[in-house]
Amino acid sequence: MASALLRELKDIQAMLAAPAAGSPRIGAAAASPPLHTAATSEDEEATAPPLPLPPASPSKHARELERQVTALRQELAEANDRCRVLDEALQATRHDASLAVAKLHSSGSTQLAAKAEETRQLADLVFQLRNEADGLRAQLAASAAASHAAEASTAQLQEAAAEWRRQGEEGLEVAAQERARSTALQVEVERLSAELEAVRRERDDQRRRRQAAEAAVARLQADGSGPALVAELRSRCAQERAWRKAVCRYLEGEMQAKAELERVLLNVGTSLRMQQALRLGPVSRVPSASPLVSAAARRIASIRTVLAPASHPEHSKRQPTPARGLAAEVTAAAGAAGAMAPSKQELLRRVAQLVPDLAPDKYKGQAGKIAVVGGCREYTGAPFFASMAALKIGADISHVFCTEGAATVIKGYSPELIVHPYLPDSSQQGGGQQGQEQARQQAVQAIEPWLDRFDAVVIGPGLGRDPLILSTVAEVMRAVRRRSLPMVVDADGLWLVNQDPSLVAGYANAVLTPNKVEFGRLADTLGVAVDSPDALQSICRSLGGPVVVRKGHEDAVGDGHQVVVCDEEGSPRRAGGQGDVLSGCIAAYSAWAQRAAGASREQLHESGGSGDGSPGLPPLVVAAYAGCLTTRRASQRAFAKQRRSMGATDLLVELGGVADELAEQGSS
Repeated sequence: MASALLRELKDIQAMLAAPAAGSPRIGAAAASPPLHTAATSEDEEATAPPLPLPPASPSKHARELERQVTALRQELAEANDRCRVLDEALQATRHDASLAVAKLHSSGSTQLAAKAEETRQLADLVFQLRNEADGLRAQLAASAAASHAAEASTAQLQEAAAEWRRQGEEGLEVAAQERARSTALQVEVERLSAELEAVRRERDDQRRRRQAAEAAVARLQADGSGPALVAELRSRCAQERAWRKAVCRYLEGEMQAKAELERVLLNVGTSLRMQQALRLGPVSRVPSASPLVSAAARRIASIRTVLAPASHPEHSKRQPTPARGLAAEVTAAAGAAGAMAPSKQELLRRVAQLVPDLAPDKYKGQAGKIAVVGGCREYTGAPFFASMAALKIGADISHVFCTEGAATVIKGYSPELIVHPYLPDSSQQGGGQQGQEQARQQAVQAIEPWLDRFDAVVIGPGLGRDPLILSTVAEVMRAVRRRSLPMVVDADGLWLVNQDPSLVAGYANAVLTPNKVEFGRLADTLGVAVDSPDALQSICRSLGGPVVVRKGHEDAVGDGHQVVVCDEEGSPRRAGGQGDVLSGCIAAYSAWAQRAAGASREQLHESGGSGDGSPGLPPLVVAAYAGCLTTRRASQRAFAKQRRSMGATDLLVELGGVADELAEQGSS
């Protein structure tokens, strides 16, 4: 039994000396430190290997220490179990030893002496194992202390990392604020640089003008003709003021005569309608108490033979006397009044005459070639709507002349459009004022040859307010005038006209399409009271030729002589781009008006015939009215389908059907 116990104790010692390969180890290497036995010296205990330094990552080090502490605790528990077993074995051995000693004393056998020696060795081994277990406990305590220290160090490192993270976030915020401030400062510097450049250019211009003025003064002083020139200028200014006063007096007289004539015509028309309704006699038989007997009615009593029905027996016996003075004016004005306010059926007939027939023997271009001058980097939709409206209503070809930044976008909207990136943009031009002037001349030279191919031109949709673009378009407008092309001016083109009214003044083939705000600006520029009932005609007369379409709840078309109102019901939805659609429609109808009237471009405004020689509205007025009517009907149809989601693209879909409908209504 003692031999078996000895073998078991040796096996336990071997297990403690060489633990399993899968058990955790303490330290940087995988080997376990030597166990403290009775043979271990105190110097070796003093020189025990130190605990390894924690790794760079606090979280990994803490997890490694926890695993080591757990392994040590398991080993300690196993060692305690083994010690308990050894104690029990020791007690049993001592008991056996005492029995053996008793037997030895009684028998004196050598075998018992050997057993006693073996038992003594076994006891020494047990004490050695106990010392090793105490060493393991000491190492476990040291490991636990190191674990606590590592945990404290890990907490400190985590706090330091959190502090560093917070400082880093604050640094990032400060850096972002600094970048934003730097960007704002850079933008401000660019703006100030642009302003400085503009101030420098203005200063250079002023210097050149001052030098030119000084040179002119020097020449005048050298020639001695300065006082004579000043006197001549003063004389011309006085003549100009006298001429303007005379013109104002003449216009006031004309306005008074017109007002008197309108009152006379009102009385005459009312009298005629009452006579026809009541089948009365001539005007002279109207009771004296009737409100029709006014001063104007009494003044036209001499022309009752003209106004009375021809079938009246009293007048059938008389020979008509020629009207003289005011009577002749009233008669002529009455005929003019009939021409000024044609019936809606007559207007529809005139519109139907403009729409070209669809026939297989026609070739491309006969239905009109339209050009739209406008479109910059910010505004690409407006020229698209205007040019596509001309195509959708029936024109064959539509071109767009725009800046380079808008050309690709507009071309991407539709492959049906021919896009020319000829307009210069000051933001992309260098070389100062001289470079911009050269770019403007090159653009005009590139655009002008194309104008000979077109039947009508639209100026302004998406044009923008860039000075270089506007100056270029002003030259294009002058080139259009030289060719007597119909020219529809809208949007920023009207703003350009406000800056220089001479661009359209006296040009009878121009159509201006201002909305309420643009109409007010135009009236202010021309010195016309915008709230006056005659504001539209006053603007037309001030410009001396162009047709003006005043857009609003009802579109009014005037040319200075007559006004036609389009009261067709439209859409309550006011979507962006509807005005551009109207401009494209008017341009297409203007191109057709020239062909339908059989007139040259110079006769387009003056010709009042309807194609058969009968008097009527000028073709350009009819074209403007037709554009308003078509746009309103298309808007009404689109709104019925789309309601609040209606946009300008929905109008484009309806234009062709409306044009066909107008052609059929006018011919029926």
